[in-house]
Amino acid sequence: MTEALRLVLALHCHQPIGNFGWVIEKATAGSYRPLLQALARHPKVPFVLHVSGPLLEWWEQHAKDVVALVAAAVARGQAELMASGLYEPILPAIPRRDRIDQVRLHRAWLKERFGADVGSLWLTERVWEPTLPSDLVPAGIRSVLVDDSHFEGAGLAIESLDGAYATEDQGKVVKLFPISQALRYLIPFKPVGEIVAFLKERHAAGQRLLVFGDDGEKFGLWPGTQEWVYGAGWLEQFLVALEENGDWLQPTTLAEAERALPTAGRVYLPTSSYFEMGHWSLPPPAQLALDKLVKQVAKLGLEAQARPFLRGATWRNFLARYPEANRLEQRMVRLSEQTRAFGLRPPEGMSALSQLHPAVRALFRGQCNCAYWHGVFGGLYLPFLRDALVDELLEGRARLEALRGDHEGAAAAESQDVDCDGEAEVVLDGHGWSAWIAPARGGLVELLDHWPTRRNLTNVLARRPEAYHEELRHAEAPVDAAAAPKSIHEQQLALPDAAALLRYDERPRGLFAFELAPLADDLVELAETRGKDLYGLARAPLRLARPLIGDRARVDLAATLPSGRGGRLDFTRSFELQEDGTLEATVALAATGRPLAACQATLRFDLSVPGAGLDERRFHLQDGRALPAGVEATFRGEWLELADERGRFRLEASRPFRARLAPIRTVSRSEGGVDTCLQGTALLLAFDAAASAGEPWRLLLRLRSLAPPRRPIR
Repeated sequence: MTEALRLVLALHCHQPIGNFGWVIEKATAGSYRPLLQALARHPKVPFVLHVSGPLLEWWEQHAKDVVALVAAAVARGQAELMASGLYEPILPAIPRRDRIDQVRLHRAWLKERFGADVGSLWLTERVWEPTLPSDLVPAGIRSVLVDDSHFEGAGLAIESLDGAYATEDQGKVVKLFPISQALRYLIPFKPVGEIVAFLKERHAAGQRLLVFGDDGEKFGLWPGTQEWVYGAGWLEQFLVALEENGDWLQPTTLAEAERALPTAGRVYLPTSSYFEMGHWSLPPPAQLALDKLVKQVAKLGLEAQARPFLRGATWRNFLARYPEANRLEQRMVRLSEQTRAFGLRPPEGMSALSQLHPAVRALFRGQCNCAYWHGVFGGLYLPFLRDALVDELLEGRARLEALRGDHEGAAAAESQDVDCDGEAEVVLDGHGWSAWIAPARGGLVELLDHWPTRRNLTNVLARRPEAYHEELRHAEAPVDAAAAPKSIHEQQLALPDAAALLRYDERPRGLFAFELAPLADDLVELAETRGKDLYGLARAPLRLARPLIGDRARVDLAATLPSGRGGRLDFTRSFELQEDGTLEATVALAATGRPLAACQATLRFDLSVPGAGLDERRFHLQDGRALPAGVEATFRGEWLELADERGRFRLEASRPFRARLAPIRTVSRSEGGVDTCLQGTALLLAFDAAASAGEPWRLLLRLRSLAPPRRPIR
């Protein structure tokens, strides 16, 4: 008799740090709870379950009945639990010491809560790098789920994969289970009969093991799946079919499959993730070129032959595509090193939750993957997810300062390539602020944290082209008459008013962006980063005018630029963090040989405070008006204030200004279709400017917090 086909059903359930409670409740009520309840009605169908740390924390507080369902399934031997990093990081994206500690702590939590000795790993977003075994084995991991397409990169055909494969790094061995892409696209989108027919076909071919591994949200939360999976009875039919075909089909767990089947062979996988992730990480022109190539080879009937060699970029490429993600990443890496330097982590690593210092816990929560990348799922475009990670990283920073007995931070200044782009930035720290200034880009303040209030004032994502924008420019409203739902990757997209919304930034976003523009230029265009930049000041490379002053957290920058007809323009600017918590910025222009023609000097502040459209986030103007985030307005004054639910910031100028507020909206794709998102507000201040020999033009600005510092709880 032919050996039974073993089928592993692995379910991955996750919600990111910072997601809204009502969203997690919706996912729990619409997907997680009914899915676990259905499995409980079929106790002879074993399954593998991964619940991320952020979601399990929420369940512990708000859905204890769901935790009880998991505990009961483990107790009766139906469920095998999987670990990951405690707070669901992309493992290769975080420091190696953090990878080991996060996996160990997740395993320890599952042992403490459910009595489960967990040895298998759900690899977050299936991002694999060849050195991972050296970190996973010390963390207690024996086996890992990866995509079957990972094996194609090593020259193995998907059709030949059958069982668990051994891989190693530096002599540390883990087993790799290939997830079937075919099953991911069948379950739960196709009728049960079609899925059973596919399984029978694989059984007839002599296959011994198939692994389904995918998101639990597919069972009720993805578009169209609630009615299909539960209303139309798909899930119940599927579980009954598994029970009724027991003569040739054997649902099992990873641990049982590993015990029952010999190792399928040795393999060394290249750096990879699932196909869609590699596609998303490419720059838009390359994404479109890959799409075109895939379609061409399909028309030629060469898809099967070409598929192993059609791959995108690595996950790390998101850090090159999106400077905002990279700055978040590098801030996280710096905090990790600081927690080590403070001696908050045992040299041998952590293995119990009791060893988790609050500052390290904040670091680990700030490593949650979702806001570091963008595809159909990644949450980089969602300000509230980025804000949540910033909050955690600044919480960790504040706790470290408290350990030193210095809540506001001592003044410091350093020149260092903090964003790892090959150019040195200037970092000013102290008195509650941390500023990253880019001399190579006109002295733009690219990052400004006020960590007593856990607020990043520059948490704004620039408007840039995405590959799917081309589809949106020409798409019609989707019509879907099919009975079964489609996979998210097959959803048809549409965007009303696409021409008006799909606009892109011509210059980098940040704070204190200084330019000179013709007097006739409209403030609307200038706020949109589309005005004329006289003398190229927005991107002018600046030099250090004098050495950094560390004990005053001060930097002085300068550049000399030709102004035409033999004249030159001396451009200087400085930043200083003062003892009273004020960030003081100065700009000076001096003309030599030829007076500076009458123009307007502009300073642009791309602000994430206010920037999420909440009622309590407002601009308070000198004329008494309070304008909510997201509005467009033109006004005059010498100061204004920015208020949100955490505090209030005041910006003052030494000269009267004309000002423009403009919302910064992006268009992005998500599992629900297309999102238009308010990223923040561009505040443009314009001043009349003129300079001649002996009569330089100067401007002083002050930014300070009016909110009392939020102290960390010891």
